[in-house]
Amino acid sequence: MLYSQRSPAYAHVEVGRSGKSIEQIGCLLCCFSSIVEVSPPVLNAALTAVDGYTPDGRIIWERLRQVVPYLYIRADEDFANRPFTARDATALATWLEAEPGRRWAVLNVNLNPLRGGRANHWVLVTGVDVPEVPPAMRAVPSLWEKFAYPQVRAYDPYLGVVTLVNHAYAPPYRNLDYAVWRVLRVELNPLYVALDRDPLDITPEAAEAICHDTPLAPVSRAVYDAIRARGIAAAVGLAFCQHESRFGQEGVAVRTHNFGNLRKGPRADRHADGWAWYERRPGEQEGWEWVRSAEDWADLIRAYIADGLEEVGAILLRYAPSADGNHPLAYADAVRAQVDAWTSREGWARYDR
Repeated sequence: MLYSQRSPAYAHVEVGRSGKSIEQIGCLLCCFSSIVEVSPPVLNAALTAVDGYTPDGRIIWERLRQVVPYLYIRADEDFANRPFTARDATALATWLEAEPGRRWAVLNVNLNPLRGGRANHWVLVTGVDVPEVPPAMRAVPSLWEKFAYPQVRAYDPYLGVVTLVNHAYAPPYRNLDYAVWRVLRVELNPLYVALDRDPLDITPEAAEAICHDTPLAPVSRAVYDAIRARGIAAAVGLAFCQHESRFGQEGVAVRTHNFGNLRKGPRADRHADGWAWYERRPGEQEGWEWVRSAEDWADLIRAYIADGLEEVGAILLRYAPSADGNHPLAYADAVRAQVDAWTSREGWARYDR
């Protein structure tokens, strides 16, 4: 999803503590939001909570990595003192095409003053069209770079989808919309887990083995089915439960039987001490309170997905925010690593979710 700075839902929201709104200075925020699939106000709140902005609203890279641990800035290339040439655009295209969907580029640009443009603006590259260059022309770099430069397509979070013809020698009548000052090469971690789209999961037998000799053991298959019925990988749900309480064996969950340590749950028997409490009801199978608790957890995650938070790291920014004393970076890494470990075991993976 491509996010706009001018969305009525959040255009007025202050960027950090800068005193300026997303509509005014949120172009880079919207570019990163589009990459990680987290809405700008949610990402903005997470960055603000960890002092992720300079006083004038510029994103601090180290803090961005803190709240979005699966995003890496692989290169930060400066073109302030030299032109962004056809060779640079071609190299960028090659890099992007090597890992489609995982690699992105964000350009710091200045709209051509002849077009009444904006200074110090950021746009998100959506594609690079590299023309075929005849061998004779390729042998003469000056001709190649002047007449056969690539077309860099980018999404402008302020103006909409645009086509950039960003070559140093292109005159204004050749649609030179932007001059490129800086290029950020961005990459998503290969352990990125898209909850709503990734078909990878564990088998029910694997879930039984994982929950063996824990409070979830009598109902492990029912918990597995409840989570998958809501379109979520059971491996992700069990990884959450393991991180929260080691499957009900540690912390407050020993008493509350709360699968995800939820504050509220529609299927809970009561709410006390800041937690949802689940108790075995008359006629229920042993451990069935854990099934009801898992259903509440899965329904909450579905609500997050409906809000556009489709990735474990994005969900944890809201599920376990740092403002509440949590460590979403470590939590997300632990979930991804555990899912990877379980699905890598021989015979434990399935791909039909």
